[in-house]
Amino acid sequence: MEREPGRVSHSSITRLMVEDSGFQDYIGLLSCEVTPSLAQVPEALAKWPSSDEPNETAFTLAWPMREGASNQKSLYQFLNDHPERARRFGGSMQFLTKGAALSLEHLTSGSFDWTKLDKPGSLLVDIGGGNGAVVQHLARQTKNLQFIVQDQPTTIVGAKAALPPDFQQRIEFMEHDFHQPQPVTNADIYFFRWIFHNLNDTACVDILRNLLPAMRNGVRIIVFEMVLPDHPPISWSEKLQL
Repeated sequence: MEREPGRVSHSSITRLMVEDSGFQDYIGLLSCEVTPSLAQVPEALAKWPSSDEPNETAFTLAWPMREGASNQKSLYQFLNDHPERARRFGGSMQFLTKGAALSLEHLTSGSFDWTKLDKPGSLLVDIGGGNGAVVQHLARQTKNLQFIVQDQPTTIVGAKAALPPDFQQRIEFMEHDFHQPQPVTNADIYFFRWIFHNLNDTACVDILRNLLPAMRNGVRIIVFEMVLPDHPPISWSEKLQL
């Protein structure tokens, strides 16, 4: 921004890029993963017009596993092979929660009464919980709940290293693929946030079915998810929720 001739200073956006590591991660995700994938959307729609497989997407075309490979990797498989990109993805998701629409405050602002579950010895397993930002928020709002965050190995390594000391007695991390049977059998709550909208119906059913061997009477499954409206907004005032 040129406030006066010959002098250039930061705008609010460029200053954020310098000072906010989460915003830096978000810009990196948009530049390196999202934008190349957007350019491949027309080709992906033409190649796989009715597919809901996670490895038949625009991202697959933008980032082929190797030239001529028949089995390409999905976004999350790709991230698990690239630790720094996985860390950046987690930082980007955490940055997005700073906005009003995707704020973590929606978890505890009255949509669900967490006090009923905040009992000594209670355990919540956050399945696909990334870097643990969600359970850190829940830990601030509760006194007794203990937490296990499950995710891919690469994500877990970075999340452990970044966990603030204040939470180390209440939050632990575990490598787990939610396409496999759930190993934690003493949980009171199995929690999914922003998981199912990324997957096809078959995968969603399999993820829930994998909980069955671990469940007992009284266990809760809590799903915090994006829900599409019955019809797309058409008018501009409807888009702005006026």
